[in-house]
Amino acid sequence: IELERINKDPRFVHFMSLEEDRKKRENTRIEIAKEIGLERGITLGREKNNLDVAKKMLEKNIPKEDISEITGLSEEEIISLSQ
Repeated sequence: IELERINKDPRFVHFMSLEEDRKKRENTRIEIAKEIGLERGITLGREKNNLDVAKKMLEKNIPKEDISEITGLSEEEIISLSQ
């Protein structure tokens, strides 16, 4: 949003070529995509870790309610791990 405002500012437009502007916009989109990908990767990693921990807890016969509380997984998710 800030980039769009600056790009529309007539005082700024004269400081770079259209090609430079295109490259800067593309680089901005790439950086945003990287950040989103990293966030999703971290989230997926946490979810996988929680599933792995829950499986180990099930093997130790820890009650499903406790596993749910500790891992944040629903009891339905935990039950599906034990099948």
